[in-house]
Amino acid sequence: VTGTRFDVRLQPDTVSVAVESGTVMVGSADAGSDGAPHRLGAGDRLAVDRATGDARRSLQTPGAVAVWRDGRLQVTDATIAEVVADLRRYQPGWIVIADDRLAGRRISGSYDLRDPARALRAIVRPAGGTVRAVTPFLHVLSMP
Repeated sequence: VTGTRFDVRLQPDTVSVAVESGTVMVGSADAGSDGAPHRLGAGDRLAVDRATGDARRSLQTPGAVAVWRDGRLQVTDATIAEVVADLRRYQPGWIVIADDRLAGRRISGSYDLRDPARALRAIVRPAGGTVRAVTPFLHVLSMP
């Protein structure tokens, strides 16, 4: 569609759509109680739980949509596990989350994809977590 810019993210637990400009209709058989699609405009974000079909709508700055094009990862109210899943595309090797309490903590922030190791430290720091680089290709995230 001409003039429409949006981002779709598929996570293990959720699928989300965020709109930078234009209008996007998002729907499925499980969208809402009547199956009606959601109409999203600039700055709208819809996250759908893949297990339950529950949809959660939120707002964000349209300029924050798809900032990965500029080497940034922008997250709003995501679990550390979801953010790490995104970072795995940019960090060679393995990233292991050794603590379920850490994995489930929700965070928001903007992280530099050009330095994934630094981004990992910034992601776990607010939750009190640590990153241990076992080798350049194995990072372990844990709680002290």
